[in-house]
Amino acid sequence: MAWLGFGARGDLVKNIQGILYQAGLYQGSIDGRFGPKTERALKSWQSELGVVSDGYWGPKTLKATSDLLSELNKDANPAGTPVIPYYGKARYE
Repeated sequence: MAWLGFGARGDLVKNIQGILYQAGLYQGSIDGRFGPKTERALKSWQSELGVVSDGYWGPKTLKATSDLLSELNKDANPAGTPVIPYYGKARYE
């Protein structure tokens, strides 16, 4: 997995922005551009997750986010269909 940080662009950044939006930490456009608003929101998210708050989306942030979403999905969706925030909305996989 590639590390994503300031200046990154693309659909993965949109996914990250969607997660941060759903968490109430990101208020900018979900535009796929990793700028200062995304970086600030990600640092807050990392702090809440208990991982190093460095502003880079890497393996530890991904795992902590995945673990949290899995736990939330268990509670909110007993049928077991994963719900993942995507572009500011829920997407089923």
